[in-house]
Amino acid sequence: MKDFYQKIQATFRYFTIFDMGIFKTCLISIGIILGIYFKDTLQPALWLFWTLFILSWLYIMFKIFGVYWSKTS
Repeated sequence: MKDFYQKIQATFRYFTIFDMGIFKTCLISIGIILGIYFKDTLQPALWLFWTLFILSWLYIMFKIFGVYWSKTS
């Protein structure tokens, strides 16, 4: 299984900006579809999804700007 993930990771290194855009569009689309199907079921856990979004956004921002600042100084 570890070998499978390493091959997948190696494949992502060859993605262009266009490829990543398509990948993100795919993930957003499946999120919207799941949101439509499970609207009433997931409504009570909305706070959990907002928390997950905020924490993951903060992580990505610190990761991006941490690398940026370490390379510029």
